Amino acid sequence: MLAIALGIRDVDEWQAWDCAGDSRKTAAARRVLPMTSRVRTVIEERWASANEPEEGWIFPAETKSGHIEKSTLKKQHKKVFETVNKEAAKNDEKPVRPFVLYDLRHTFLPGSGVRL
Repeated sequence: MLAIALGIRDVDEWQAWDCAGDSRKTAAARRVLPMTSRVRTVIEERWASANEPEEGWIFPAETKSGHIEKSTLKKQHKKVFETVNKEAAKNDEKPVRPFVLYDLRHTFLPGSGVRL
């Protein structure tokens, strides 16, 4: 399940989110992921600002699906690099090399000591 398509019901007691509801996942890939206190705070704040709904999306958007789409996030991610590198060029600084957001999950967890 994409975290951007995370629903209120996917969050269990504000401790973890459950990937089991995603039919695209294999049985081996389905698991409950622990939530850091920072992530919990962000999700709780979003939930509270939406008047504590019992269902719906954590990251709603005015799209056909009702949540942020991957394509929108990719466009925003690309624009960040364009903006940052334009500023870097103005200040005679080294540009930031773009990376794919998905790569973060492969670079963060192996060195973090987190076991899933």
